[in-house]
Amino acid sequence: WKTVAACAQCGAAIPVGAQFCAGCGRALGAPAVKKDSGGAVIEVVTEGGKIGDVYPIIRGDLIIGRIEGDVTFPHDGYMSSRHARIVERDGRYYLSDENSRNGTFVRIRHEIELNPGDTFLVGKQVLKFERK
Repeated sequence: WKTVAACAQCGAAIPVGAQFCAGCGRALGAPAVKKDSGGAVIEVVTEGGKIGDVYPIIRGDLIIGRIEGDVTFPHDGYMSSRHARIVERDGRYYLSDENSRNGTFVRIRHEIELNPGDTFLVGKQVLKFERK
């Protein structure tokens, strides 16, 4: 499992727990975490298919948005303020669109179950679902 992430903006290596990129100074929002921290995670897939920041799904719920949420991408103009949600129920994880203006991936409007390795598009961000 990864112990570093890559900056989504410049590609520089980011140590686990860092709050800013040493390469470009970008604020990272939630600190990058080890994938072995337990449960399920969302990974940001960068250009070239590499894994960037990794966010754990804690409390069985994760909101993704441009302004609101547990994981935010403030510079992504294609993302709604509160865009998508991942929720855990009975050990299974589900993705739903939060009535965003551009939809999530192929404009899903209803909840779908996520399986390890599934990738989806939120705004301009390609995200990947993984379980430990």
